[in-house]
Amino acid sequence: MCSGGSYTPGLTIVAQRMPERCGLALGMYLAAASLGYAIGLLVAGAMMAVAGWRAGFVVTACFPLLGWMVGWWSLRSVPNVIHTRAHHPGQRNALVEVIRNRPAMLSIWGYTFHAWELLGLWAWLPAFLAAASVATGGQGSAAASLGATLSALTYLAAMAGSVLGGALSDRYGRTAVTLVLALVSLACSFSFGWMIQAPMLLLVVVAVFYNLTGVGDSSIHSTTLTELTDPRYLGAAYSLRSVLGFGAGAIAPWVFGLALDGGHAAGLSEPAVWGLAWSTLGLGGVLGPVVIWRLRHRPEARRLANGRR
Repeated sequence: MCSGGSYTPGLTIVAQRMPERCGLALGMYLAAASLGYAIGLLVAGAMMAVAGWRAGFVVTACFPLLGWMVGWWSLRSVPNVIHTRAHHPGQRNALVEVIRNRPAMLSIWGYTFHAWELLGLWAWLPAFLAAASVATGGQGSAAASLGATLSALTYLAAMAGSVLGGALSDRYGRTAVTLVLALVSLACSFSFGWMIQAPMLLLVVVAVFYNLTGVGDSSIHSTTLTELTDPRYLGAAYSLRSVLGFGAGAIAPWVFGLALDGGHAAGLSEPAVWGLAWSTLGLGGVLGPVVIWRLRHRPEARRLANGRR
């Protein structure tokens, strides 16, 4: 709850302070999150191999203390910008204003389907690479450590995806770049699991590409919502988006696991089991391009990226 609660104010601060190059700025903010995932997995993987999984938890729990100190130092002189709203009887609250904003809600739903796919990917990639290691002779904690370490390397690629996606959307348009990245990411979701018996190097290369395209539109979704929402209600819009997006991201790994267990119970081959499990992420994310396509054809889309919808 606390970790998720810091996400929305951070997005708002970055959007307020970098309005001219918002896509790039939010891309760097999300790239920092990917760097955190990568460092956490690298450290946890190393500690599991040396001192066990409990030590991995203890050491990685120390990093938020460093984040707290960096955050306090960075924000100590940043003004607290509050957009005042006139209050009178019968006025709708901020959440209702967001829900009545059709273009903003299309952006929020696009992010929700995107989060289903992306957070499912991040949740299951270490286990998948560990299983691939076992398939080629790896065992126990060594396979788990390898899976965590290789996943961390692919998350470093996600840093480039966040920055690149945001920068490209500043230049070529929000919905155009989002659609391209979303469609490529879906192709990865529907094909990745079937490759479990492929060489580990190939799996890592595909995982890097999957991460890069899967996270590439995260910053664009954030920027799009910023440009479609009245600044007075931006915090409420980000909050609603986070509830729906992270809610979908919490359900997706569970559905993935159900598909995995169901495939094993049915006696399917390993490629079929993992292929169907990864396909649940694609099925959940397939509506994302649909709602973004609808947003692209609304007149309000002209407000995106100075007219580059």
